[in-house]
Amino acid sequence: MTDLRKYQQIQAAGATPIDIYRLAQQEGLGEIACIRLIRQLFQLSLVEAKEVIVRATGLSSSLHARQATLAPALEEALSPALQQSWHVTTQYFEHARALLPLSPAAQPANDAIKQYEDWLDHNELELALDELAAMGEQHGGSTAFWHELLATARNMGLVEHVQRYQAKIEDR
Repeated sequence: MTDLRKYQQIQAAGATPIDIYRLAQQEGLGEIACIRLIRQLFQLSLVEAKEVIVRATGLSSSLHARQATLAPALEEALSPALQQSWHVTTQYFEHARALLPLSPAAQPANDAIKQYEDWLDHNELELALDELAAMGEQHGGSTAFWHELLATARNMGLVEHVQRYQAKIEDR
């Protein structure tokens, strides 16, 4: 769990979102935790948080400039095979989400679902997968749930995720 108070103090001392992001990364926080942290501290949208990341990591001078460099590769990548793969991945996500035993009244669960849906809306499929896995950990995802995540990871070519979900299934 992130010590929010520590980062709030650093923010109060004048640190920017880029400063906080870099510090959190240096301290070993994962990508999702860093994004959540700067979004919470600075009330940023996902797009604004992406802008911070692009600048903090030196990928580009702005999110717009970074996306402009990606456009030609994306156009080429939007082959029918890739579109079919995205469709299959989306189906796996829907099946896995439906298998989670979440109470509609549970606020933390609702927040996690909102974050998961935000990742999907922005085509951040790996982050959506990580969010769904975290919900499965917290809310007792069934073996069928982990099989759906395993299929999703395989379809996305995420070897480390495949290994992680296989281990989850074998531990059951």
